[in-house]
Amino acid sequence: KPGQVILELGCGNAPHPQSDVRVDIRPGPHVNFVCSFEEPLPIGDDDFDGIYCAFALEHVSYPKVPQFLKECHRIVRPGSKVIFAVPNTSFQLKWIQQHNLGWDGKELFVAASELLFGSQDYPENTHKSYWDSGIAVKLFREAGFIDVKTHAYNERETDLVIEAVKPHIATEEQQKETGMRSFLASLASGEISVPLNPSN
Repeated sequence: KPGQVILELGCGNAPHPQSDVRVDIRPGPHVNFVCSFEEPLPIGDDDFDGIYCAFALEHVSYPKVPQFLKECHRIVRPGSKVIFAVPNTSFQLKWIQQHNLGWDGKELFVAASELLFGSQDYPENTHKSYWDSGIAVKLFREAGFIDVKTHAYNERETDLVIEAVKPHIATEEQQKETGMRSFLASLASGEISVPLNPSN
């Protein structure tokens, strides 16, 4: 929409023509700034109107994925949509079993290794996490997104598109978490006190 600013994460050498700010882990002619996706993003809260991220999420180390998704949630405005494309590892495994002689002119070892683990033509181009529809929905919801939807991508259906929305109002779980943090902070600062020997 006019006036919206869309962030692209992992633009590489082929950015989306409709993205406005492009970020990658390596410098390049289309990259506005470089940063790690496994650390807090150097971006303010609610700075963007949406995120587009095609085939970068699988390059984030799996223990860091929940933190990265929470960072994505943090930096978009309420009501914003995020769109990710990732490999569907579950469907990739089925494809390999059904094409056990290889494909695209490559023998099985090369074709399957590249599909599952990335091209590995530079150190960061390796796949570090497992994805399927159920896992995607679970992780995006846990990061705070709602209306999480997935659908197959490409003619082989070995990839997955994930769409999700940052809610306008915090969910009940997020409200409880915020309330507990506020209570603990007040307790630590001495603003409230708990009697050591409460009467029955």
